[in-house]
Amino acid sequence: QSVEKFMKENPKLSFEITTVSPVGVMGKSLSNREDSTSTGLQFLIKNKIAPNPFVQMLYDTNAEMAIVDVRDVAEAVFLAATISGLHGKNYLLSSETYSISDMSLMLNQQEPKNPSKVIYQNQLATNDLGIQFRPVKETLNNY
Repeated sequence: QSVEKFMKENPKLSFEITTVSPVGVMGKSLSNREDSTSTGLQFLIKNKIAPNPFVQMLYDTNAEMAIVDVRDVAEAVFLAATISGLHGKNYLLSSETYSISDMSLMLNQQEPKNPSKVIYQNQLATNDLGIQFRPVKETLNNY
């Protein structure tokens, strides 16, 4: 909302504003840091550890998570910043959705019990940016 307000108040900008909105970002860290939220959450899900009520609730409800690979996020940010003519667009970055139990299986190099779902549409990103999102299985198997 702040970006939209800024763009309305400044219609003659000399630069373009494009936003990306990733869903749950997962995958191998792009740095040597091991303290990222996604790396920590992947560790908890892989090992079925519930250090707090929130994570326990994820297991108890077998919550579903829409996931995008960190490498796809990095690529989409680069493309959104370097392709002209995208001013004002917001790109939802999402691959597939899986339950926590299926995510745990894939993090342990096993097959998910259920097929993936597509909860969030990513056609704008695939059409405008030309990005093809990696399958979640590939993302989680590489953790």
